[in-house]
Amino acid sequence: MSSTDSAGASAPSAEAADTSESDHDTPYEPVQPANPRSRSAAHAEYTSYRPSQNILNQGGTASDEAQTRLTQRSRYGKKCSVTFSGRHPECAHILPRSTRGWQLTTLEYVWGVKLGTLNLDTTQNMMWLSPDLHRWFDSGDWALLPPKSDLELIRDTSLNQLTWAKKTKFTAVCRRDFRNYDFVHFIETTQPIVRPDTPESVNYTMHLPPFQSLSPVSSHINPYFVICNVARKDEKHHPTLLGSGPGYATLTEEQLDRVRLCRTIYAIWMGQATAAAEAVKALPASKSQSNRTGAHSSTSRRSNPERQAKRKRIDDQDNPGPTDTGRNPKWRGGVTGSSLDDLSRTPEEFASEHRLDLFVNDFNSIEEPYWSKVQDWVTNLAYTDSPHDSGDEDG
Repeated sequence: MSSTDSAGASAPSAEAADTSESDHDTPYEPVQPANPRSRSAAHAEYTSYRPSQNILNQGGTASDEAQTRLTQRSRYGKKCSVTFSGRHPECAHILPRSTRGWQLTTLEYVWGVKLGTLNLDTTQNMMWLSPDLHRWFDSGDWALLPPKSDLELIRDTSLNQLTWAKKTKFTAVCRRDFRNYDFVHFIETTQPIVRPDTPESVNYTMHLPPFQSLSPVSSHINPYFVICNVARKDEKHHPTLLGSGPGYATLTEEQLDRVRLCRTIYAIWMGQATAAAEAVKALPASKSQSNRTGAHSSTSRRSNPERQAKRKRIDDQDNPGPTDTGRNPKWRGGVTGSSLDDLSRTPEEFASEHRLDLFVNDFNSIEEPYWSKVQDWVTNLAYTDSPHDSGDEDG
């Protein structure tokens, strides 16, 4: 059973946002959301509002600064989080950096984050992985499963604040900490994992599928990002659910319950897409103009490093902390990375493809009473800091 490991919590410190890349993640591009209005209206609404922080995410490799931050935050430094291998580790994103459009805006809304400021390059959304594990992670073969206590807390918070126009920021719900995540494999395989008994040990143990002997992975990543990752992978493997099934031959019943809890929480979040779209529509003209300016000036910032450095924003979602396997086709038999990263669909298309119509309809009907509060929420976000944002990022 997974649990939170508070002994490894680190001290807070301010950190600048930066462009940390993954070889498997494409850069942010705004995409129209779908909503009850016409597609042309939706396109105009979303293209006039472009998240200024995420627009800086460009293609390439992780910057030295981003890698340094991740190494400082990671439990074992620059080593694979699962195998402890220091051989050519790669920076992996939990929620892909290609997340965009209505889905990104919806997450900002339900996570209590100011529109346009969710930093997907925060270390809470990144971990070091060996090249093969990174590729199989992005393809949907495996995931890290959060502790049940965190999942229940996030579920209860999401439901209790469903009708709130202003929600508690996610970093105040799940404060920064090291947590123990279960390594769960969705695809049956014959490939074992060999790793040292401890990061510095000379004794190695071979862990055979389904890896029940593998001890939990201690990581700094935030459960909010992990929930999205687990839910989307489960939806791809099992688009249609009948009760609690179908399940996975590789998971225990308790692990499957947590996977499905991730999926339920994600459905609750995505069910608020319409309210998030209304929030974007209600943005003050000055705010929208500011975001347009930020988007159009991204090229000039890239061509002028000195100017770009001066304009870097402090990432209040991230703070620095203390300081070879073979290729097996059976490991790569899962969902392709491109299918997991296909986020250009509308909320209605998403619901239809993933059989979430019931979730979306139910939660949209609950949203009606607080649509009138959206204007107040957006106005407050545009001009003041949320009380949940003030100095309580670090647990």
